[in-house]
Amino acid sequence: MAKVTKLSSEMVDNIKNYGDEIKTLKDFVTSVRKRPGMYIGGIGDLGFKNMFREIIQNGFDELNKEKSPCDTVWITFDERTFITVVEDNGRGIPFGRIIKIFENEHTSSNFDKSKGEYSSGLHGVGAKVTNALSKFFMVDSYILGEGKHVEFNDGYPWKKGEQNIPKKDTVGKQGTRITFQPQLSVLGDLSVTWEDMFELVKLIAPLNKIGSTIHYIGIDSKGKSHKYDIVNNDGILEYLINDTTKPLIKPIHLFKDTGEMKVEILFTYDVSEEAKSSIHAFSNFCPTLSGTHI
Repeated sequence: MAKVTKLSSEMVDNIKNYGDEIKTLKDFVTSVRKRPGMYIGGIGDLGFKNMFREIIQNGFDELNKEKSPCDTVWITFDERTFITVVEDNGRGIPFGRIIKIFENEHTSSNFDKSKGEYSSGLHGVGAKVTNALSKFFMVDSYILGEGKHVEFNDGYPWKKGEQNIPKKDTVGKQGTRITFQPQLSVLGDLSVTWEDMFELVKLIAPLNKIGSTIHYIGIDSKGKSHKYDIVNNDGILEYLINDTTKPLIKPIHLFKDTGEMKVEILFTYDVSEEAKSSIHAFSNFCPTLSGTHI
């Protein structure tokens, strides 16, 4: 070990007081709110878009799992309040585990997967981060004619536990509904519009299974609703359809699925006068600008 021959009195004090600087944050919510950018890539609009994406992709995961009956996801976004509602008709959140799933980090069904099963979520943290950064976060789970409701405020669950949803309100319902509003005191000012969030949904939609449907409602600053239905008829071919006007050749399709990793690539050449290079790339369902896959 290197030897220090002489220490100033100030440095001696620094050494003695070093332990006072070491802090242990009390829980996950405190940790996330202390360094939100570490969990969602930033604050402001960028951070909120990532919060939004975490929740819609949970719905998309359910949409893409063979074990799930899900074929539709409903998304509503109100740009006046930034309140977001995401619903799916999948398996629902298991009763008795709702609070744990949205409060305890690294709690997920994605750690042990069957061969050939994929999802955007890998570490059981994304939805919990959104919850931790929300003013309120509500979960409604519907399973085989029964329903449970849980509310979180500023990341912490209410003391009521899972509350039964009245039978009259569960008829014909199956799946999960998440409703949340970001906490602006943590994220700062937001300026995203319903169009911004719709563009994000449209960008990811072709990655879902063929035949799936997304119903989107965007509410603008004047309270007017804008409704769109996105039916995934073409998969990732949709990107080429939108970006080319005069293709030189039929799209070349490359695909490989090992059961543990899957890759799909489509490309063509556009010879129209206005043609320019265009690449849409995704890794683990997330839009990317660089990486070895590109």
